[in-house]
Amino acid sequence: MSLTLNDSGHRVVGLNIRPVYCQIASAGLSGTIGRSLTFPTPASPNDLVQAVGKWIRQLRKDRPQGESEDFQRIGIAIPGHVDVSTGRISWTPTHPELSGFPITEQICQHTGIEALADNDCNAGALSELWLSTGEKKDRSTDFIFLNVSDFGAGAGAVLNGDVYLGHDARFAAEIGHMVVDANGPMCRCERRGCWELYISNEATWRRVHPRSPFSLEGFSELLEDARTRKSRAFASVQETARYLSLGISNAGFAFNPAEVIVAGRITAIWDLIREQVEKEYGSPHLSYSIRPAHLTADDSLLHGAVCLALRHVFARPKFGEVAARKSA
Repeated sequence: MSLTLNDSGHRVVGLNIRPVYCQIASAGLSGTIGRSLTFPTPASPNDLVQAVGKWIRQLRKDRPQGESEDFQRIGIAIPGHVDVSTGRISWTPTHPELSGFPITEQICQHTGIEALADNDCNAGALSELWLSTGEKKDRSTDFIFLNVSDFGAGAGAVLNGDVYLGHDARFAAEIGHMVVDANGPMCRCERRGCWELYISNEATWRRVHPRSPFSLEGFSELLEDARTRKSRAFASVQETARYLSLGISNAGFAFNPAEVIVAGRITAIWDLIREQVEKEYGSPHLSYSIRPAHLTADDSLLHGAVCLALRHVFARPKFGEVAARKSA
C-alpha cells in the first residue's frame, strides 16, 4: 500500500508580492496549490497588511470541509532584499515604500499566523528544488534560478542543496544588478548598465515601442510577432537572447552550476531563443545546462512562498539544534 501526505492536516498560505498585483494561495503538506486569489498590490505597507488579512479570511471561508481550522504559517515572496532572520524588508526597487518594513511581524500581528519572508527569486529556487528532488539527484543540488520579470531580473542560487542567502542572510545572487555596460542607462540600484535593464520584459518591449507604456497584453502580442518573424519584434527578442547569453555565461563562471533555470514570460518562445542563449557567449569551459522552469514565473514564485511556509516541516535537522532546544 502506498503512502500519501495528508494535505488537509497542515495548511499554509503562500503570498507572492508583484509590482502590480499580488497572489495568495492555500496549500497542504504536498505543496500543491489549492485555492488561489489575485488582488492589486496596495500602495502602502498598512494597506498591504490589511489586504492580506482580508484575503486570508476569504481563504478560510473557502476551505473544503475536513481541512484543519486554521493556517499554520504564511510564506512571503518579495521582489527585493529581505533580512530573513527578522522578516524585515531591507530594500525593494519596485516598492520603495516597503523598504525597512517589518512585514512578517506586522502580518503575524494582524492575522495571528506566523509569517516568514524571503526574496522572490530565492522562493523560486526553493520551488525548483522542491520539484526537482528525485528527478535529477545529481543536478538538483547546485543550480541558479533566474527570473526575467516585467521590470527587472533576479536570481536565487542553490548550493549543495540549500538556497544561499549571503553572509548576513539579506541577499545573494543579485545578478540582475551585474553591470554589463558601465556607460549604460541608470538603474534603480543607482548604478549604470545593470543586466536587468537589457533583459527585462520592459526592455524587450521598449526596443519595439519606445514611447508606449509596457502592458502584459502588448508584450504577449510582441512575443507572437517575434514567433512569426515580424522584423522589429524578432530583432528585439534576439537582442534580449544575446544579453541573456552574456549574463548567464558570467554567472556560469561565477557559480559553476549544474543548471541555469530560466523563468519568465520570455520562456513562452524558448524554442525560438534557446540556441542563441546557449551559444552566443557559451564557452567550452562551462558545462551547465539551461532550461525553462517547471512552472510559469508567477506560479514558481507563489509555489516557492508555499515551500517557504512548509520548509520547517521537511528541513534536515542541524547538528546542535536538539541540544540547544533542550537547554532553552
